[in-house]
Amino acid sequence: MTTSKLALAIALCTTVTAAYAGQRGDRVGRLDTDGDGLVSQTEFDVRDRGFVSRIDQDGDDAITLEEVSLHLDARIAGRKEDLDERRTQMQSRIESHFTEADLNQDGMVTTEEAKLAAFTRMDEDNDGYLSKEELSNARKQHKRPNHGRGGHEQDIDDRVI
Repeated sequence: MTTSKLALAIALCTTVTAAYAGQRGDRVGRLDTDGDGLVSQTEFDVRDRGFVSRIDQDGDDAITLEEVSLHLDARIAGRKEDLDERRTQMQSRIESHFTEADLNQDGMVTTEEAKLAAFTRMDEDNDGYLSKEELSNARKQHKRPNHGRGGHEQDIDDRVI
């Protein structure tokens, strides 16, 4: 078996296992229809997750490595399009914030310029002070998942631009 076919087979097995096992909740309790605390093959087989039918391209109720490969390629392509769109939006927002922060228009943003720009963005009423409401609004707008730091959220206090 070639390396790519082996990788596809592993991906297939992993996906099937994940589809049946799920990621949360009491799966045994849901599958155990006779209440013995165990899941028999019969109880397991009742749970049709539609895995094969979602991948089966030719309707023969069976899947080939080629069909699995096509399915994975389609899923990856869909995610790549979403990521490309998000990256474009993020790049636009970053460029806008950078231009706003570069007060002397020298193509660089100093720490002082970045702090002033962040403060100015948060000071909604332009009174030169940040109220609790303005800080709360800024925090809500800038909270975002940050998977690079242990999955914790990063907020406005941790970034300047």
